[in-house]
Amino acid sequence: MPKACIFDMDGLLVDSEVLWDEMSAEFFARRGVKYTFEIKKPTIGRREIDTVLHFKKTYDFFPEPAEALVAERHEAICKLFKEWLQLMPGAAELLSRLKAGNILMALASSSVRSIVQIAVDKLGLDKYLQAIATGDEVKNGKPDPEIFLLAAAKLGVPPAECVVFEDAPAGIEAAHRAGMKGVAVP
Repeated sequence: MPKACIFDMDGLLVDSEVLWDEMSAEFFARRGVKYTFEIKKPTIGRREIDTVLHFKKTYDFFPEPAEALVAERHEAICKLFKEWLQLMPGAAELLSRLKAGNILMALASSSVRSIVQIAVDKLGLDKYLQAIATGDEVKNGKPDPEIFLLAAAKLGVPPAECVVFEDAPAGIEAAHRAGMKGVAVP
């Protein structure tokens, strides 16, 4: 058994992918563009600032500064999270079993603290977690291992004794690069 489990948040513990897609579809629609999976694919599992910088580099219809685009998206996703966010099926049961087995748990999300905190508060995740690492606490986003190493350090557990649960290829790569076992949950 591992000493610790580290969980991604979006699409793994919380059923938020549809909310992110809705927000992104509206974000692109305001610019007269249909949001597609091809637009989404390179940004899956990435920090919001990295996503916006990718959009600015790839498309010529984002003249606004990156910070303004991040703020626009942040406001929209926070509203959706507060209204609609739910746990993924089976998440509460898994977390309860791990807690009963005295396994330490952390959340390592590419999202910023304010978004993660909405999820933690709304869904009662704080009763399971001993640590939280967020995208605004690290210099490099996934697939860089920095966020998982930060989560392990906050738990006080060596990386080799951690198992990461992830739904994004960038997250699995980050887990392996951190020297942790990665469990891909599509």
